[in-house]
Amino acid sequence: MSGVAERLRQELAEVSWRELRSHVARDTVIVVGPELDLVAAAAAVARDDSAQIGAWIGAGEVAKPTIEQLACWEKDLEKPFRMLIVGPYILAQPVLHG
Repeated sequence: MSGVAERLRQELAEVSWRELRSHVARDTVIVVGPELDLVAAAAAVARDDSAQIGAWIGAGEVAKPTIEQLACWEKDLEKPFRMLIVGPYILAQPVLHG
């Protein structure tokens, strides 16, 4: 594992939507789909791997939150997310239960 990925793995946090929501207004939140490893996605952002990031965006696996997602999350302010900060972005991945 690369040094960047190891550092990111150590920084991985779980937060609620309540803690993330203020960052949406600053347009810094990027949603990472459940099919991706959040640390790998954050490492790609840190490396500025535009080819990989572009492929994920094209596949809908990495995106800004949609209006529908925001409305859903506002109904459950305690919804958990895994989060990593890769300045200036906050990469967030909803925690799926079940």
